Amino acid sequence: MCFDHIKALVEVDLLQSNRQMSNSNQANKLKKKNIYWRTFLQNVVILFVFVILYGSMIFNIPLANFPGVFTQAISFMVTFSILQLFQLIFTLFYDDTDLSTYLAMPFSIGELFTSKIATVIITSFAYFVSPFIFIVVLGQQTDTSLWFFIPIGLLSTVLIMVATVLGVFILLDLLNQWAFFRKHKKIFTILLYILLFGFVFYNVYGGSMDNTESGLNIVDEKINPLFVGFHQIFISGEKLNGWLKIGLWIFVSGLFLLTMLKWVIPHLYSENEEAPQKRKKKKEKAISTHLATSKWKVFLKYQFRQLQDTTLILQILFSKFYFPVIMMGPIFFGDLPIDLTILKQISYLWGAYLLIGISLAFVMISETSISGVIISFDKENYYYIQSLPISFRGYLKFKFYFAFILEWGISVLALLGVALYLKAPFIPTFLVLIGFTVMTYLLSLYYYMRDYKLLNLSWNNFNELMRRGVSQVVRILIQLVTVVVGILAIFGFIFWFVFVLEDTTRLLISVGITIGLIALAIGFYKYADIKFWSKFNE
Repeated sequence: MCFDHIKALVEVDLLQSNRQMSNSNQANKLKKKNIYWRTFLQNVVILFVFVILYGSMIFNIPLANFPGVFTQAISFMVTFSILQLFQLIFTLFYDDTDLSTYLAMPFSIGELFTSKIATVIITSFAYFVSPFIFIVVLGQQTDTSLWFFIPIGLLSTVLIMVATVLGVFILLDLLNQWAFFRKHKKIFTILLYILLFGFVFYNVYGGSMDNTESGLNIVDEKINPLFVGFHQIFISGEKLNGWLKIGLWIFVSGLFLLTMLKWVIPHLYSENEEAPQKRKKKKEKAISTHLATSKWKVFLKYQFRQLQDTTLILQILFSKFYFPVIMMGPIFFGDLPIDLTILKQISYLWGAYLLIGISLAFVMISETSISGVIISFDKENYYYIQSLPISFRGYLKFKFYFAFILEWGISVLALLGVALYLKAPFIPTFLVLIGFTVMTYLLSLYYYMRDYKLLNLSWNNFNELMRRGVSQVVRILIQLVTVVVGILAIFGFIFWFVFVLEDTTRLLISVGITIGLIALAIGFYKYADIKFWSKFNE
């Protein structure tokens, strides 16, 4: 194998697998000269998240006494790595690509496969640093020799990485043998992501926390048997069991490696005996010109066809359900009873309910929502539609209300599910939905206008649309401020509003919030009518 060949292939694979980091700004687009730097920064961000989640725990918890915390923390990061690995391996090996065509190029099978595996490792190695860190800290806390726990940490990290990468690879290869999977790759991708997201959610909130250490205000979690062996090898009296379990990891990794060498790789790069499956070409179906009697029905079907991008669907599901599910997780799984009947005993709370609905809209609607990308989804049809004998303004308004109603409907289903679970009274729920509906309309209209302003009809990956306007760093900061600081401020205001203020003051503030919301809605509607809709011909 030639190192220069592998290096060149790795650069191409990194560009392919990290195209989601592209920016509409030409100066910031990924190129070979900066791909390694951008990939490094991506791994730094992952490590930063790891430090935020587990930094204080690593140095303040005696891990030797908490095998559940040790194993669940490793399990949590490995599960996230599976999400990344699934997308990476799928993109590099199975995403409508006939890998046998690479054999016509001056590269060997070993070089091709090595470059792609190297790309997977380079892109996702940060996820596997956490086992090494935990094992090193555990070794220090148990007064184990440095010459023992450092090699053991490296060995454990390699074992976990090899087993995880090859396990995901073999699973994807088995799925790809299934004709139904090849035909419905997008649906299966979404289902697998939802399944893995549910597993992450269970790891965060569903773990058993019954074992309490005496004298400490910390409770241990349920032990994950997959990773407990890496803990036991440092504990007196359990070292033999630990080594046996690590031996099982070595056996499974070897079995996976043998499966890859004997079956997966030869099949992956072999010429197909059957006629090669034609790569699906994404063509925008021309809209029927017979629009006289059924144009809106045709447009409706067209809009639904546009929204079949897997990344967009995942973004919609995440943005609509991560707040009701993740943020409310402690309530769902907590042992404390939930009683909202107190809401009936306090007067003039409708302003607080409206404010909660407004806040939820800010959390669940963003520039990557349907309304924020749907004009750009027209691509070349954008100009074709303007040539049709129809009102282009009417078409754009239809498109906007389609996006708004769909966005609103999905969000309301999630919020109603939370309200039913909490047994919230009807009036508060209704007022929350009123505030949410009004602000969702305004935000959807704002992001719809933004999509037109930053119109991109030549995008190849949905992620290119997600990164228009501002840099990724600024976007992350905005999201953190909106979700974290905003939610804390709103809950602080509501506590002050409900338990501190007198009835008269509460009434005046509620009236002010109501009038302000109505004025904002009318004002922005008029602004859009004058500054935006008037640009288009009837």
